[in-house]
Amino acid sequence: MKKKYIFSAVMLAMAMTVTAQTTITFDTDDYGTIGVYDQWSESPFRTGALAGNAAVADNPDKEVDAVLGTAPNASDKVVALQRSRFAGNAFGVRIDLKTPIRVTKTLQYIHVMAYLKDKPESSRMMVIGLGKRIEEAWTWQTGEEEQFYALTNAPVQPNAGWQDVVVSFKGFSYAEDDAENAGKGIDIHSLVIVPDVRSPHADESDWVAYFDQIVVDDNPDKRFSTDKYALNFDKAAKHTRDDRNVNGVGLTVDGKAQTVTCQDKVMYTDGVTLDAFSAKAGQQVQPTFNYKGGWMNAYVYVDWGCDGVFSYDVNDDGTPADGSDVVSYNAAQVNGAWRKSDGTTVTNGNNIAAGVPAFTVPAGTENGFYRMRYKVDWDNLDPAGASAIISNAGGIVDVVLDVHGDAVSVNASQLNGDILLAADNSALQNHQAAYGQPLKVKIVPENGFVQNGFALKYGYNVNAAEQLDENGNPNWILVNVPATAMDAENTYTIPAECMRGSHVSIVGDMQQAQHYSVKIEGAPAGQGGVVYTGITYADGETIDASQYFSAEDVTVVELEGYIVAKELDSDTKVLTVTYTKVLPYNEVTSLSELHNDKAYHIKAASGEGYLAWNSVITNNYVSLRGITDSSQNGLPTNKGVANIYQEEVDPFDATVVWQILKEGDSYYLYQPANKSYVTRTDRDYVFTADKTALDKIRDNGDGTFSFHAGGNYSDGSTFFACICTNQNPEAVRNWTWSDHGSKMYIIENPNVEVSDITTSVQDVITGGVAVAPRGIYNLQGQRLNAMPKEGIVIIDGKKRTISAF
Repeated sequence: MKKKYIFSAVMLAMAMTVTAQTTITFDTDDYGTIGVYDQWSESPFRTGALAGNAAVADNPDKEVDAVLGTAPNASDKVVALQRSRFAGNAFGVRIDLKTPIRVTKTLQYIHVMAYLKDKPESSRMMVIGLGKRIEEAWTWQTGEEEQFYALTNAPVQPNAGWQDVVVSFKGFSYAEDDAENAGKGIDIHSLVIVPDVRSPHADESDWVAYFDQIVVDDNPDKRFSTDKYALNFDKAAKHTRDDRNVNGVGLTVDGKAQTVTCQDKVMYTDGVTLDAFSAKAGQQVQPTFNYKGGWMNAYVYVDWGCDGVFSYDVNDDGTPADGSDVVSYNAAQVNGAWRKSDGTTVTNGNNIAAGVPAFTVPAGTENGFYRMRYKVDWDNLDPAGASAIISNAGGIVDVVLDVHGDAVSVNASQLNGDILLAADNSALQNHQAAYGQPLKVKIVPENGFVQNGFALKYGYNVNAAEQLDENGNPNWILVNVPATAMDAENTYTIPAECMRGSHVSIVGDMQQAQHYSVKIEGAPAGQGGVVYTGITYADGETIDASQYFSAEDVTVVELEGYIVAKELDSDTKVLTVTYTKVLPYNEVTSLSELHNDKAYHIKAASGEGYLAWNSVITNNYVSLRGITDSSQNGLPTNKGVANIYQEEVDPFDATVVWQILKEGDSYYLYQPANKSYVTRTDRDYVFTADKTALDKIRDNGDGTFSFHAGGNYSDGSTFFACICTNQNPEAVRNWTWSDHGSKMYIIENPNVEVSDITTSVQDVITGGVAVAPRGIYNLQGQRLNAMPKEGIVIIDGKKRTISAF
């Protein structure tokens, strides 16, 4: 049987000495001298102004850990370091080695037990290797040179108990048994353990860190973890690869698929309070993975003991051992062979596309919520993840598995009204409903009150004050149902996915009624309005709602040929809905129709879209919304790029308005919202403040035009716009060769007066004629769709500095 045992630290260190290159326990004379080291060259600990405090001391904690069931470190002696506020951030305890460590091209791992009860904040730890090159040409090195420094993958938490910290290192040198390169390589003579890489100057006082059981070997796994549902990386970590990604996970039960979707490039998805899969004891279930990529493996765990730890013991044939929490996997090397959790063998580990074996929920499993973990990794059964899981673009998803019965007890409580069973208006008190089946309820407020939605909890301990138990698993899962979810009869159907657990608790929110008047402007008489909770309200009618009512709670009645805006005045309680008629565009058929004071859209003849400036994509490049389905010279397909610009163009949106200015025989393409001219640079078009004329606007004689900026190209290969991608300034050039058809229609837009377009930052601050000052603008007066990460912007007419930190 292949098992992962959890030993006390002393036993563990002894067990690992067979393969370990170096083991330091501090209980025996297995180390050289103890001191301090600071990477900062001007440190008072290097100049001699101060002497550091580091020494072998008594073990501060031999207590048995509740998770492990044993003492993580039962040794008598450890090394202690006083982290000084006068040191640099890379200040640590220096441990001189009796036998040097050879740095090789193969990854090696340093395990350090750390006791960091007084550490002020979470931060990464570091190990520095001091040593020297052994070749004759490097005899000038003294052994004090830094040959590597290795950081932890994730921040190390302050912890009242011992924890195992692992870092990796490698180099370019040669192994000691490499006969061909004898006399070459790097030897490490001292290890420096840095407990905290933050700057120490902000700490209020010095603090003490303790270390023990230092082991250097080829094993990337932590020797133990006292963390509940441990991860070997930062929960917020992301990978940077584009060829691999965990897109989602699922569980199929009795042919019904249950799925969870993951964000792109996220390493960890915590769905324990959001997503629950359902099954009964004794049922066979099929886990599924939606993974982009290959040469990775898939693993599934369920914490049947609800103790905060995923055990992953397997038998010699790879099947889960009795009591193990690993329930399914499709590839891991066990006893020298690639095996699956069903005991079969596979040729290699490249089989994630084939899926994982089904498993059976153990008969007799008590009903309840169980933490379930899905992991994509490479040849690693550890549920916390391998050391290379980030670089390999794997991922971990935690959800809840609801092992359930046949019925759910539903209870409702509220003041100033009732929440009833819609079928017969009976009270919802210990109502026995079918598990996983929708349930329709009805809200009946008292006179003078209105419903404001309700809070729904489902689970097995819905009366618990805290949502999570001591292991971080949910007692209940909360769903807030807004007032707008009700229909005209104040009924709502609780979806099947909320009828889970053993109990469903509904707490109503009844509020005193507030009266909101509806005012319709610009619409034809008797037309227009808004819909709220399934009821349509026309001009002059009153909506009764709570004090939390907002314009976003209503849906406007659309009228063909109009665009609509809505605004609620919270003081007067008037909801104003303004309809603005869209005037028909006028297609330009001759250059003689162009006027300098008119607003134009430039539409692609071969695609749906408009030439536009879009601040979300780039501040520099001209971009075309929607073009042909062709690709050029290995660049992204035009169709793919055009997906960025699928939205309809607002005819009143000043940012997509252009002016085609004519001065004498010269034409200039001007973007008034951007206050810039379009200028050709090489084969791309960019915005500049310089007034650079286009060579020509060609009238094609068929209602279309071609724009040309000149530049030693034949008359038959004129071209215009470039398509900008998110990878600014990468662009796809759109040529006007006959087989591509990038001709443009020029369309006059009578809905926008050029003189009304915001053209300066002063207009934004003072409030322009046509553009309200509320919103976010840059210093060029351009309205932004989102807050930038940093820089100076104008928010509601006032300058603000946004910092990235």
